[in-house]
Amino acid sequence: MPSVSAAVVQRGGLAWTHASGLADREQRIAASSDTVYSIASVTKPVTAAAILMLAERGRLDLDAPANAYLGDQRISSPMGQADRVTLRRLLDHTGGMPPFYSLIYADEGWRRRTMDEVIERFGQAMIEPGRILLYSNLGFGILERVIERVSGLAYPTFVHREIFSPLGIGRSFIATGPDLPDHVAARYMESGARVPFYDSEHRGAAGAFMAPTDLARFGQFLLDASRGTSPLLAASSARAMRVDHAGFQDPADYYGLGLDIAHRGDLLTFGHGGSMPGVSAELLVVPDADLVIALAINQAHGPARNAIMDVLLARFGDIHPVPAIPPALRGRWRGTIDLLEDGLLPLTLELGTARPFACLGTVRVAVAQVVDGRGGYFNIDLARGTLPARDASRTPHRVRFKLRPDAGTLTGYAVSEGQVQQDRDGLDYPYWTRLARA
Repeated sequence: MPSVSAAVVQRGGLAWTHASGLADREQRIAASSDTVYSIASVTKPVTAAAILMLAERGRLDLDAPANAYLGDQRISSPMGQADRVTLRRLLDHTGGMPPFYSLIYADEGWRRRTMDEVIERFGQAMIEPGRILLYSNLGFGILERVIERVSGLAYPTFVHREIFSPLGIGRSFIATGPDLPDHVAARYMESGARVPFYDSEHRGAAGAFMAPTDLARFGQFLLDASRGTSPLLAASSARAMRVDHAGFQDPADYYGLGLDIAHRGDLLTFGHGGSMPGVSAELLVVPDADLVIALAINQAHGPARNAIMDVLLARFGDIHPVPAIPPALRGRWRGTIDLLEDGLLPLTLELGTARPFACLGTVRVAVAQVVDGRGGYFNIDLARGTLPARDASRTPHRVRFKLRPDAGTLTGYAVSEGQVQQDRDGLDYPYWTRLARA
């Protein structure tokens, strides 16, 4: 990756920042915590917040047809259902608008069309509104135009004046041309080639530029608003962003109003990810952990983005990906690990809850992964934790089990898997383990 920058806000304060690599390879400019990145679709929660702010002021009705707020260029429908394309349905991608992704590169000579021109050419509800979720940048481009017509301000101006400036994140902006500030990260392809500047024909879906520190503060604003402590947005509006208004989505993983809602075990999270040429970004809020994480990379690298987010969730919230538990292992198991001369270590495996865990003695540790190891044995990895055994203590290690269920018992071993160090290898030591179903 050219560079990566991240920020963590915890319990309302900036807890950690990181920046490494080059924001601009050609100019050899290092990334810093002040570097601003393109954030692609993480723009959508910004647009959603702007729409809800206007609704609170009585300027628009979320359940009214979007056409009520558009000018001469209006949404049409081959099925005669244009009036069913409401603002709420555009916000949650159920308006029946088709996929639309249009970038205008500065070196191509293509003219960027106005949003009215885009609506005239492509603004058709091609799927029955309210029937399915169909992710559409076009829908958020139309919301951008609604904001302009209702507020009387250009979309970039409204967002800066009503959201970015009051939140104290004035470095953030909606790009409108190639003349960017010096502290903006260049965008790179996986090949290493620098991406020419590009604008989009759906700025309301993907046009924002923010430093991760400012993006994290925006996430904190959404969290504060949901708790009724933000003067910019009412709690009812902020909470509405986290509701499945469509009513037909997976209750554990769905799209609200401009926000992705997901659960990690029993923990609700909300936010949004984004990816475009030279961009990977994510905002994630975990209300129960009072935690906001923001991340930006100046290359489209989804696996790296996901891996880094998992590490930060584990570090700052002790939150880990929740593994699927095979039916043969579900439930509570109690037993011991035989640490030889160091005695028997009590062990509990709780594999019947939304967030499976192990207790090594009295130390509770999340279960990170459960894999069928063949032959009736399962590999069970812990997120952290150590074994208090003489041999195992020689090297930093993690704990893994290989266990086989049989007639109400789990038998096999625990192993201290040594971590490779700078000047020497890790060491592995096995210990007999037996548990019974509790």
